[in-house]
Amino acid sequence: MRIVCSKYKTSKIEVDFNLENNIDYKPSFNQAKQLGIILNEIITNSCKYAFKDNDQPQLNVDTFSNANGELNLIIKDNGDPIDSAVLQRKDKTFGLNMIELICNRLNWLFKIEGLKSGNTFTITIPKI
Repeated sequence: MRIVCSKYKTSKIEVDFNLENNIDYKPSFNQAKQLGIILNEIITNSCKYAFKDNDQPQLNVDTFSNANGELNLIIKDNGDPIDSAVLQRKDKTFGLNMIELICNRLNWLFKIEGLKSGNTFTITIPKI
């Protein structure tokens, strides 16, 4: 992550991983590959856009199983929020379209919240 962010002059990013130990989810190779693509896109966008004017960039990555046995992956940044107009347009950015396409194809739920305190990206993967 630091290598990606260093390309956008945000190498001093604080990264916090919270990974639940008891996750009963074993992704297929294809699912793991798609998760990697999605994570890379979200992290790159945070470094490229959200942290432009942020002296203390932070990125949190949380994974846990919910009560339904679904896997939740939540990525939060403390940067500038995504413009609500971008989120409401049908012609979103290439990266957001790609993430939505992957999630739709795999029957995953993808949600974005852009708040004053940053952006939250949530992916919910149903139990297989």
